[in-house]
Amino acid sequence: MNLERLVIEQGMARALTADALAFIADETGHAFPPGSDVMGQFTRPTRKAICEAYRMTGAIEAGEGIGIIPLLYKAAKADGMDPYNNPACISKEYAVEFGHCVAMECMGRGVSWFDNHQSFSMNLPQCENEVLEDPDVVLMLPQSNRIIGS
Repeated sequence: MNLERLVIEQGMARALTADALAFIADETGHAFPPGSDVMGQFTRPTRKAICEAYRMTGAIEAGEGIGIIPLLYKAAKADGMDPYNNPACISKEYAVEFGHCVAMECMGRGVSWFDNHQSFSMNLPQCENEVLEDPDVVLMLPQSNRIIGS
């Protein structure tokens, strides 16, 4: 597949939206259905999350001194792929997962790309989740699952 940074940023934007949704739900006393995953509570990230993912990508690129696609290629090479000679070896799902994990790690959420992938040199910046202030996230809260007494 011909990777574009937008695929990676889509994973980042979904992570930012999920993180904000979980935080706001907790702060406002909302609960998700038992056994559900916060990622399944929305169909697409908010506009603000997409913009924040773009900003976060720029911060990562500035800190690493290389673009996000070459960084993804380093990850794929560490995982035993040959993206330099065969860019199609990287699936869309792999690139989205990379974006998700990188965003979560930048926010310090205890999720790392290296939890399930081989190590390589990557020093990510610390970033705040500006999506926490996004009113569109509040609209995603489950309306019928408010915890009594919150």
